[in-house]
Order: sequence, then structure tokens, then C-alpha cells
Amino acid sequence: MPLKVLHCINSLNDSDGGPARSVPALAAAQAASGADVRIRTSQPPTINTTPFANVKFVTDTDVSSNDGWQPDIIHDHGIWLRTNHAVARLARAANIPRVVSPRGMLEPWCLQHRRFRKQVAWRLYQRRDLMTATCLHATSHSEVKQFRKLGLNQPVISLPNGVALPENLSFGDATRETGSDTDEREILFLSR
Repeated sequence: MPLKVLHCINSLNDSDGGPARSVPALAAAQAASGADVRIRTSQPPTINTTPFANVKFVTDTDVSSNDGWQPDIIHDHGIWLRTNHAVARLARAANIPRVVSPRGMLEPWCLQHRRFRKQVAWRLYQRRDLMTATCLHATSHSEVKQFRKLGLNQPVISLPNGVALPENLSFGDATRETGSDTDEREILFLSR
């Protein structure tokens, strides 16, 4: 019987940035390895889901499944939202292991954004939701250090998001506008 994995993310919209691409790619890789994978969002995806045909997309504001399918593990992407809190409650009630990927939302600069709201949410539910996670997923070493600074002591997997480059990507035809005749190449990386 295949492993049943449920990925939960609030939305998969074109404007959502990296998670809208990395979560379906991760789910598709798991499905290609034989897992039965679903992605649950609270609103219909606006990204192109065609490349992820081996993943079932479920749009539902209620995280409990109506068709009898129950995951063996839940991977929750993001924190602070009502949907993330509902996933944490469901996992606790059903005793389902839950991996949480805060996606940088615990970094100091992010905690300062809407600080008062986050302090209230931290005290009311967010700290407990994170403390009851089976495992935390960090994409950088600094994120792991921030988890520990906040007193989150459960296991952490530190694994950057994978990036799939298009097969037809060619740098050989690129021209430099700088007038330099050097063979050096530059890579631009944008992140939070």
C-alpha cells in the first residue's frame, strides 16, 4: 500500500511566489516515487497544474477528507493562517504525523511585520501548533538557528527547495551588455 501524503498550503496562485511552484514539484516527485499524494488548498489553484497530473488537487476550506482517504503524513506549508491552525488541530486529533515548513515566516524581520498580531497569535495557538509538529522543515541554516532560538526543539530537516531547470535552457546564446569579453557568468538570486 503506498504512503499517503497530504500537502496543505493556503493557495497555489501565480502571485504566491516560490511555494506555488515548489510544493507541487515536491508532491509530484513523491508521487513519481509511488506515494499517493494530494495537495489541499483553500481556493482553486491559478497555477498550471497540468505538469503535476500524478497529484490530486483538492480545494476545500475543511481539511478533513470526505472520501475516506486519510493521510499517513501531513506536510503543512506556512504558518499564521487559519488554514494552518486547522491542519494542526486535525493532525493532533487524528494522531497523524505533521511536518511544518514555516517558509521563512519565523525569521526576525518577518516576525516584526504585523508584530502585534503575531505576538497574539503566538500566544493563542501558533507556538503550540509548532511545538506539536513531528518535524520542522528548514530551507536554510539560519532558519534552523531561528527555530532553536524560539524554543522549537523537535527534529529539523534542513533541505533547500529543489529547482528544476528547463531542458532547453541554454546559456551559450546569452550575450553580455557590459562590453566585457570575459567568460565569467553571473547568476542573480532573489529571495526574501
